[in-house]
Amino acid sequence: MPDEWKEKDVLLYYKNRLYIPEDEALQTEIAQGCHDALVAAQFGQKTIEIVMRDFYGRGLAECICDYVRSCAECQHSKSTWHAKYGLLQPFGSTLCPLDPHIASLHYLVTRIPG
Repeated sequence: MPDEWKEKDVLLYYKNRLYIPEDEALQTEIAQGCHDALVAAQFGQKTIEIVMRDFYGRGLAECICDYVRSCAECQHSKSTWHAKYGLLQPFGSTLCPLDPHIASLHYLVTRIPG
């Protein structure tokens, strides 16, 4: 076995992190436990760092991302990255410098068949 891998108490470790097999149910349980714990409450992206500090496994980071993305509370409390919306302003009439009501009336009067 390469130096990075160690076996201790029938558990397999890679670089001192517990190896987690590619088992979706187990990986989801680990993601849920680390994400939903009171200590790690709603850290979002930091959940990956917390899990990957102690665990190693193929697909584990992706499973954690999927779990965090599916968390309704995380999605609801996500910060917005765009500027605040301003007040709505009416468009100025670029076609006619006159009052829009007069311009509309002028359009109607000139279009009436007669």
